Amino acid sequence: MKDPVIVLPYNDSWPDEFNIIGERIRQALGDAAMRIDHVGSTSVKGIDAKPIIDIQISVKQLASPETYKPQLESIGFIHREDNPDKSKAYFRERPGTKRTISMSGNTAVGPSS
Repeated sequence: MKDPVIVLPYNDSWPDEFNIIGERIRQALGDAAMRIDHVGSTSVKGIDAKPIIDIQISVKQLASPETYKPQLESIGFIHREDNPDKSKAYFRERPGTKRTISMSGNTAVGPSS
């Protein structure tokens, strides 16, 4: 069953939620993550959005998801192997938990920040 689509008014806590999660990802992946960015509608101040923090993790080379899977699983995320887009690797919360995060990994383009 698909998750229902819920759109809410902008929430001032969304950037803080990203910062907390982003720091957990940084600690888990270290230098393997060149960038960890808050993307999607919750990253735009003032607009209505689905209450899901979209995070893009940029790496030097998007190797097999197995390269990053143990580290991301250790902080509570699972690899979505059913994703048909093989140019990205998707991770999200474990089944049965409230969906708040969608993560994708891709090859970094441009300078890291």
